[in-house]
Amino acid sequence: MWCHGPISCSILGAVGRSPEVAGELVGGGMPGVFVDREHESARMIEFVQQLSHGGPRVLAVHGDPGIGKSALLGAFEQWVRSNAAPRVRRVAAVRCHGQIGTENAYGPMIDIVKALRARLSRGRVAKLGTRAAVDSGAEILANLVPAAGPALRAGVGAVGKGAAASALPEVPVPRLVADAILGEVRQGRPVVLIIDDAHLIDTSSCLVLDRLLASQDSPLGIVLGMRNGELTDQNPLREIIDRSTIQETCSVIDLSGFAPAAVDSFVRARYGTGLTADQIATIHERTGGHPIFVSQYLSMIRESENGPTWPAPSSAAAVIRQRLRGLDPTDLELLSLAAVHGERFISSVVERLSGRDRSDVLDRLYQVSTTSGLIRLREPDEWTRRAGADHYEFEHAFVREALYTRQSPQSRRERHAAVAGHLDEMMRDWSTKPQEYLLEVIKQHHLGGQSLPAASKALEMARSLIATGGSLDEAERLCRQALDDVRQAESGATVDRLRVEIIELLLLATESRWSVNADFLASTPLEELSDEAVAAAERCDELNLRVRAAALRGRVLHKVRGVDHSLRALAEAVRLAKQSEDLALLFLTSSAYGRELTKRDLHAGLAALLDAERLAEEHDEVGRSTDPALAHAVARTAMQVGVSMFDAGDLGAADERLLRCVARLRADGDAGTMPTALNYLAQVQMALGQWEQALLTLRDAVAREDAEPSAWHGYNVALLGKLHLECGESAEAGRAFEAAWQETSRTWLVNIATLVCNLYAEFEIHRVERGEVDGQWVRDLLLSNIERAETAGLWRSVVVGLSLLGRLSLARGELDEALDASERAERILHTRGPLPAVRDEEVLYWRAVVLDKAGKHTEAAAALAAARAKVERQAATLTGRQRIGFLTRVPLNAKLMAD
Repeated sequence: MWCHGPISCSILGAVGRSPEVAGELVGGGMPGVFVDREHESARMIEFVQQLSHGGPRVLAVHGDPGIGKSALLGAFEQWVRSNAAPRVRRVAAVRCHGQIGTENAYGPMIDIVKALRARLSRGRVAKLGTRAAVDSGAEILANLVPAAGPALRAGVGAVGKGAAASALPEVPVPRLVADAILGEVRQGRPVVLIIDDAHLIDTSSCLVLDRLLASQDSPLGIVLGMRNGELTDQNPLREIIDRSTIQETCSVIDLSGFAPAAVDSFVRARYGTGLTADQIATIHERTGGHPIFVSQYLSMIRESENGPTWPAPSSAAAVIRQRLRGLDPTDLELLSLAAVHGERFISSVVERLSGRDRSDVLDRLYQVSTTSGLIRLREPDEWTRRAGADHYEFEHAFVREALYTRQSPQSRRERHAAVAGHLDEMMRDWSTKPQEYLLEVIKQHHLGGQSLPAASKALEMARSLIATGGSLDEAERLCRQALDDVRQAESGATVDRLRVEIIELLLLATESRWSVNADFLASTPLEELSDEAVAAAERCDELNLRVRAAALRGRVLHKVRGVDHSLRALAEAVRLAKQSEDLALLFLTSSAYGRELTKRDLHAGLAALLDAERLAEEHDEVGRSTDPALAHAVARTAMQVGVSMFDAGDLGAADERLLRCVARLRADGDAGTMPTALNYLAQVQMALGQWEQALLTLRDAVAREDAEPSAWHGYNVALLGKLHLECGESAEAGRAFEAAWQETSRTWLVNIATLVCNLYAEFEIHRVERGEVDGQWVRDLLLSNIERAETAGLWRSVVVGLSLLGRLSLARGELDEALDASERAERILHTRGPLPAVRDEEVLYWRAVVLDKAGKHTEAAAALAAARAKVERQAATLTGRQRIGFLTRVPLNAKLMAD
């Protein structure tokens, strides 16, 4: 609170219910109004002044608990709001609470959006009625930032037994939230964001901070208050601060205890009287000038006729211990048990640990809160009320620590385990388990030395986060924590089952961000994880678990070792699934196997996909399942059937299927699958000469994806470049290809990267043919891409790469090299049959051009005839305007038919 003493004095830090001393904000600036904070005040004013001269900046305020961080940030906020900082347009101050989940993932960022859009927030939240009080962060965000709603509720995959064959889409929430904040920043003068207790920030909010700081020209100031020692290397905020420090956009203020003169001012403000120099020296010596200790020390002063009587303890810790000695022994015991729960606790936990009568515990805690000031009553949340308990917090962390450390280590461990058991039992009949309580159970199990229950609860919470559209980053962190716990537990069937489920969920939550070294390492963390899951499933000897582990390994091997390794693992998964009675599992594994098989044998893969599709159609528990993973896999199978028909030359059926697939995905709100489905549809539309429709489709695909680097986003941008190239728009094509290749290089997934590389090379070959560049670097690019694709077994990219190399060599006058490359491309095509993403007629046409240039006219005519036959077979699958457009609007087709 603000204390108006006879002189101007400093804000002295958060001291719980003990009297806090703060000075009046006098004058036009902060310097001089804070006792012993003049230097910090000047630094904060300088920070604000710098905001008008560049992009975002960070100010990190560090200090021990109770040193005055929150109070200083509060004074700074008031100073800004008082128009003493005329350059600042708006300020928003929020606090982190150290809990995650759908209840408060992006919590401080949502609070910032609400603060910056106060009127909008009130209006929209009011419409939610009484539910607003218990709304999730996702729901609030969906109302404040409407575009975030579909993303938060997108199909995020199942978390049950069928999860093995489903991938999660990336959710663009960080961009949406950051854009909502930047929308306010870009309207004029600088905006200041103050985040207190930032060491408790969730990973999702850090993603938003990252985007805010990447906004080059935004006059944005971010002030972070955090405890010393809490910003560990594992804290997601650490990387942001380190990077900003290196870029010289971050300043740090380290708060320390007050000087003797400040302590004197503190006492003057509180008592209206001064102290002798010796008395000030004594207080400073015993407290180190730490505001909370000064407050604790002064609280023990006893007034008498002869003036204040000074306490005897010679240290601040002793001051707290002496305060505790004044408690009734039973009350002291109850507070010690409460300290096991944490800085905040509920009465039912104390009741459970003490074994005392419920009414006695309730009354005693309440009396302690009203008489000693060591604890204070908090407004109970919905869950505390449901448990029939009171909610308290300690006056300060130091008080809780003193009570906690007076117990033996083993007593603390046993009591932590009991707290976990009580909270778990308390939630047993709740249909919805609040994330903050689940987190608390995990923490208590850890502190109780119970790694296996901790792992089980962490898995439960990670599943909940994913199933309800929460933060995938937080789900990943929980899974990694759970896996560490499981690895420390004794082996057994229960442990192995849990290990498989944790690894499965961990890879599910991170699959959209898998990135593998382009040179194919002998082993990767991804492969090691899948091997660990397979081994655990074998030990457990549960058929369904073995199927899921094998399918998981197949997906991983696809990324890290290529098609052949993946096919073997997926074939094993299908074999095992056929022994099971689980139709959903059989469908998921068969569909995954079919998708992979199309890369080796297009017709066999398409047949496998159609078999899986029939299985879904014939069994409602598969085709009409409400399981998000299963529904996602059914849609993905239909999409893969469509593109495989396209690759097999059945253009009419492919176009009809993919249009229907996209319409279904739009209706179902499956935002994660849409970029891929739109990519496939655009390929068919471009093959049909439907350039206008293809442009709209690709723009939709590009706009849908997060601006965070993504392999599929890069591929869609590259395809947009290809469209511009076909339409003769060279400048637009160049910009698209540069952006696509840069993004692909950052998000390397070899199966997509090799496709993008070939598209980029084709654009550069056009420049070589026009004499704009020499093309040596394009040759090097193609050779490395061909080698990479051969290593991965991606023959589609090998064929296209060789065909392009022949075309490039021809343009450079290297006829022998052109003959060799084009001949190799034709031979592979003849040997392996139709391949995905390969237009056979293009390969054959350019082979004919090279042969003709070399004087081999008979062979050239044969290659040209073969190319024409391919086009005619595709045209036969079309009717009406579609057929006419295919034959006349696609340049290569028109040329082949004219010849």
